[in-house]
Amino acid sequence: MEHTAVIGMGMLKEWRNTGLGTALLKLAIEWAKENPILELLWLQVYSDNELGLGLYRKMGFEKNGILKNFFKREEKYFDNLTMTLSVK
Repeated sequence: MEHTAVIGMGMLKEWRNTGLGTALLKLAIEWAKENPILELLWLQVYSDNELGLGLYRKMGFEKNGILKNFFKREEKYFDNLTMTLSVK
């Protein structure tokens, strides 16, 4: 698994849609592409997180699999979507 790296981030509401997420993710991808060992970045996201999904798709991540009812918050269940990006 040393050829893979998991990334994650969260954004406070007041910082959403400011370009900060794109800038942070762009830097992480550039770093991964310069790393001679890494081949694959992956992340997990709530499947109903439209802002996050839009960002990840824009940056080239693709849907890879779903775990149904993986997250539970305030007695409500959410699916966990795994997304991947090849950096080689």
